[in-house]
Amino acid sequence: RLKIHEAEVLRDDGVGAKGDSPGLVRYENNMFLVGTKEGFLVLKTVQEEGKKAIPISDFARGHADFVKNVTAHRFLKTR
Repeated sequence: RLKIHEAEVLRDDGVGAKGDSPGLVRYENNMFLVGTKEGFLVLKTVQEEGKKAIPISDFARGHADFVKNVTAHRFLKTR
């Protein structure tokens, strides 16, 4: 499990910020993007179960296999 502590909203502005299917996770330009109905959430700080919260850049460095395989996978449950 991965808990999101801090994220930035990137709304669909009609110029390339079009959201993916809700819950679809991508890694682009050193950012984790979570698709929403109206754009993306750009993850900033996350926490793995049983660990402390860390910046997403530290998470990416420590989880190279996850980063490599994350493109176009649905990891988050949508409600």
